[in-house]
Amino acid sequence: FLLGGLMEMARLVPGSAEHRRLRDIGEEAFKTPSLTNVSSHLKEKVRWA
Repeated sequence: FLLGGLMEMARLVPGSAEHRRLRDIGEEAFKTPSLTNVSSHLKEKVRWA
């Protein structure tokens, strides 16, 4: 999947609308959850343990 995305990006003109669209999708895909979301998730797991 990642290789396909990189190959697609190599064919695009930097700064084009499609380049920006794919860049935004990539940034969203690799975002890490905020610490508040992680800590609430951990608290929920502790309650079920």
